[in-house]
Amino acid sequence: MKLYVLNDNKHSFEYVIDVIQTYLNLPYSQANSIVSIIHYNGKCEVMESDDKTEMLEVYEGMNKAGLLLKVEE
Repeated sequence: MKLYVLNDNKHSFEYVIDVIQTYLNLPYSQANSIVSIIHYNGKCEVMESDDKTEMLEVYEGMNKAGLLLKVEE
C-alpha cells in the first residue's frame, strides 16, 4: 500500500511540514522537500507499507490533521 499527500490551498507549508514530521518522524529538511514536491506535482508518496495497521494509524492521524490523502493498494 502507498500513502500520498495531495496538494491543497488550505494549509500552509509550515503546517504540512509539521504534520509530516509528527506522523512520519522525518527531519525538517526531508519534510520540507516532500512539501515542495506536493506543491509542484500535486501529490507525493510519503509512505509505502504492507502493514495495514501501521498505514491506518498514519492515515488517521494525518487525516485528522486535515491533510488530503490518497491510499493505493
